[in-house]
Amino acid sequence: MVLHDRRERIVHASRDTTISSKRLIFLLHRLPPPEHERAVAANATAAPLASQAEERAQLLERATQDRVAICRSLASLHDRELAGQNYYRFRRSFAPGLEEFLEAATFGALALGGRLPSPAELESEIAAAVSSGAGAEPSVPVSDAAADSVVDGNAAGGSRVSVRVPVEEYALGVADATGELMRACITLVARGEVRRAEQVCVILRELAARCESQLPPQLLRGKLPTMRASVLKAEAACFNVKVRGSEYPQHMWQEAVAGHGLEALALAGPSELDNVDAEV
Repeated sequence: MVLHDRRERIVHASRDTTISSKRLIFLLHRLPPPEHERAVAANATAAPLASQAEERAQLLERATQDRVAICRSLASLHDRELAGQNYYRFRRSFAPGLEEFLEAATFGALALGGRLPSPAELESEIAAAVSSGAGAEPSVPVSDAAADSVVDGNAAGGSRVSVRVPVEEYALGVADATGELMRACITLVARGEVRRAEQVCVILRELAARCESQLPPQLLRGKLPTMRASVLKAEAACFNVKVRGSEYPQHMWQEAVAGHGLEALALAGPSELDNVDAEV
């Protein structure tokens, strides 16, 4: 009975971590363009530049706070439920939440910095979040004690908690991040930020290629077809805008992507686009 209750608490915490990580991903999708790109953004309905700068700063601050809170929750869950327990017995209970956090962390790092964080860097981030918030209650009541967590030796006082990120969960989180990169690419095309969309598409293509070439297929299971489809969707959007974008005003392509979907954009001929222009 004690074992069952512990597993139920871990599953509940993992679900909370999943929700918090998804909210972090949605927040990152809402970020306005960086300051050096706002001047060339083609969206006619964009807010004033000063307002966009303030909004971006606020969203980045919220994203940082949410990410730190999730890191602290991961360590907190280990202390409550997994310290001294058999890691593999409970792994399937907390793995979904950990994968979602790794997806959010990977997407944020790629979207903002253009580089893929390593498992060691993510472990260091979690440890730094715990150190900076020693004695503070985690604001997110969840975290999946991610991997085999280890407590460093000075256990008498505020011991420093180190959460290990398993390679399997890390690989699955990175594979899931390709879907978020595809959504970011489509959003950028719809907003008229074609140059940034092309940059995201390149990152997505390279990440998917590395996943396919360096990870065993049995580890990714059913994620490979979805990952390949994400690459094709992003490439189709960038290709159509780049090749056919000079034939029509940019707002028509933004309308096609935002209102008619990628399939309509890929298959649309001159007559369909003329109809879009007439509606506008």
